[in-house]
Order: sequence, then structure tokens, then C-alpha cells
Amino acid sequence: MAEGFVSSENVAYECLLELMQRSMVQRGVLGSIDERVKTCRIHDLMRDLCLSKAQEENFLQIIDISENRQETMDSLSSCKVRRLSLIHLTTDNVSDHKLLSIIKDGCLRSFTCFDSCFGPKILKPWFDFFYRQRVLKLEGKYLYVVNLPKEIGKLIHLRFLSFKEIRMVSLPSSIRNLTCLQTLDLQSCNKISIVTKSIKREKILGCEELLKNVVTWRLEYLRHLYLPSYFQLSRGNQLLLEHASNLQILVNISVSYPGLDKILQRTTLTKLKVYFNKIWDGGIQCNHLHSLTVNLALHGNYVNRDIVTIISSCPELYELKVTGAREILPNDNQFSLNLIKLSLKDTNLESDPTPTLEKLPNLRVLFLKNALEVDEIVCSRGGFPRLESLSVYGLWIKEWRVDEGSLHCLSHLSLQAC
Repeated sequence: MAEGFVSSENVAYECLLELMQRSMVQRGVLGSIDERVKTCRIHDLMRDLCLSKAQEENFLQIIDISENRQETMDSLSSCKVRRLSLIHLTTDNVSDHKLLSIIKDGCLRSFTCFDSCFGPKILKPWFDFFYRQRVLKLEGKYLYVVNLPKEIGKLIHLRFLSFKEIRMVSLPSSIRNLTCLQTLDLQSCNKISIVTKSIKREKILGCEELLKNVVTWRLEYLRHLYLPSYFQLSRGNQLLLEHASNLQILVNISVSYPGLDKILQRTTLTKLKVYFNKIWDGGIQCNHLHSLTVNLALHGNYVNRDIVTIISSCPELYELKVTGAREILPNDNQFSLNLIKLSLKDTNLESDPTPTLEKLPNLRVLFLKNALEVDEIVCSRGGFPRLESLSVYGLWIKEWRVDEGSLHCLSHLSLQAC
């Protein structure tokens, strides 16, 4: 989608199904909710063929910097590289390869890096020259900090920006120029560092101050936003999500963000992960929301909040995850009738929830982790009519009674630390 090959996720999925029907791609794991394909793989011979055709058509170049140095230089100098994937790129070896002097046409569209170290020496000339990039993914398994130079603001066509396995990312204020972004993934970052012109020094921001004091960044075309855990986004002169009318996925946002209600009203969000650091009643009908994650365990501290209003305002939920709620669960008629997957973690409920949960007509997956503080649970006759998978971790009870005719569709049972 970022490069314009397909127009939507649905079109891409149909292409994937066609490839599987032709046995070119093998099916992996299916989703527990809608049984859609979640992962896939290819045979090693098919992979070799794909790599060969990709290089023949100048579609993709995959380079391991630690191997085949001369061969790498020759292959890059003889073609126009559109998509480049580098492995083991460091400040020490980039000068040996002189990649910038080899790739001279500036037509690079996609750049991914794995297990690499990124410094201004590497990234600054790349951003300055390859300004037509639409995809940028930096993944450093052993990397601590990524310092992005201000030249990233020249990538005005960038639509996909992702940082993975990186503890801290330094963003310049020129990041506001990336107005075409569709996907921004900062989920695995612990801290964000901002460099602003007004302060003229690096300011390290913890999770509670992310992107604060940064000039307004209006992400009108943003579709997927993955923020770091326990990310607190204030309303002041910074990231304005109210203008992101195309937003579909929003992960790790605080209920303290003043524009959250407007986001829910103006967008067709299908997936939301929200954490609580204050009282929030919800109260907005989220008819498009299919997946909701509610986290009331802020930095290990549990806050008592009424989640009934929030859950009952999402009538089309297929997936619900609740962490840290210590209140009584909603009644069965307050849950979405479409609910397929339910996860309760660190809830420590003091009353047996099975009389409520067993009445959910479409529930197929139930995960409980440190969820109950009761002496007895009872699954009555006819309860859990469609439950297929039950996973329990840390259940401390004296008796678990399952009446005949209950759990009759169960095919997977996991009990750990009970």
C-alpha cells in the first residue's frame, strides 16, 4: 500500500489468497477471531526463485554487508535499485562499500535495515539523496539509540516509517514535513528524544511526555499509529490526531489525551489500545471498533475504573483484552454479541465470572491470567456453547466443576502455574 501496488488491505489479502491457491505461498497461522491468514511462508526453492527474479527485474536487492563485498558493489553499480534491504550495516563498514557512490540514480523507494547501527554518518547522506523513499524501516536487535538527522524532513513522499527493537529514537523537528505518512510504528521504543530549534539541544522525553514541545504535525493521511507503551500525548502544540480522519488502528494512547473523544467520533477505528491514568467514561458509540484493549495497570499500579460503560459502547467488538480491572465484569447483555476472543489479565476478580461469560454466544477463545480470586468456579450445562480454546495461567481455586453439556466444543486446554 505504501508503494502504491495495492489500494487497500482487502485487495492485498485477495492477492495473498490467490498465491496460496496456486501453491506459491504456504498458509501459516490462522486468526482465532475471523480465521483469516495471519502468517505465511514459502518453500525454500520458491524463495530462491523469488530472489533470483527480484534481482533480474531490479525489483529488490538484499545485501549482507558482512559478506560478498565486491560482488555487492558490482551488482549495485550495474542496475537501478528501487528496493534495498541491508543487513549488518555499521559506521565501520559503510565506508568500505561506498554504497552512496554506487547507487547514483536516487530512485530508491524502499529501504529496510536489520541488525544494524544507525548514526548520522550513515543516515544523513541517505536522506539527503534518496528523497523519493516511501518505505523506511530500521530494525536493530542490539541497538540502543537511533539519532535521526534533520534531513529526514526531505522524505516528503514517505508513507511507512517503523522502528523495531530500538530502545530510544531521536526525532528532529523536521519530522513534521512527513505529511504523507500512512503508518508510524514506534511501539517498541521505550523513549523518544526530540531536537527542537527553539531549545537547540537534545531533550530526552520519557513515555509521559512523548512529542511534547514539537511543532504541530498534522497527520491527515495516517491510517496506523503504534505508540510506545504507556504513551501520554497531551493536546498542546504537537501531534494533532483529530485531523487524522483516516485512522484505523491506534495503539497505546492514554485516556488523558483531550482529543480522544473526537478521534472516536470522526474516524472509523477498528482497533484501539488504550490505557488509563485518569477516569474516563467513554460514552461514545464506537460502532466500527472490532478490537479493544483496555489497560488499567499503569507502571505496575492498578487503578479502579468502571469499564462497563466503555465495553457496552462497542457493540461490534470481536476481540476484547482487559488488564488490571478489579471491578465486577459487565453483565452478559452488556458485552458485544459478536465477541469471539476475550482476555482477562491481572484482574483478580473476587466473584466467579463464568455465569456471565458462559452465556456469550460466539465466544471461541478465552485467556485468563491471574484473573480470579475465588474458591470455586462452575461451568453449567450448555455453557460456553462455542468455546474452542481455554488458556488459564495462575488460577488458585479449590474446585472447578464442569457440568455435562458444558464446553462441548473445547479442543484446546492449557493450564499453567495453577
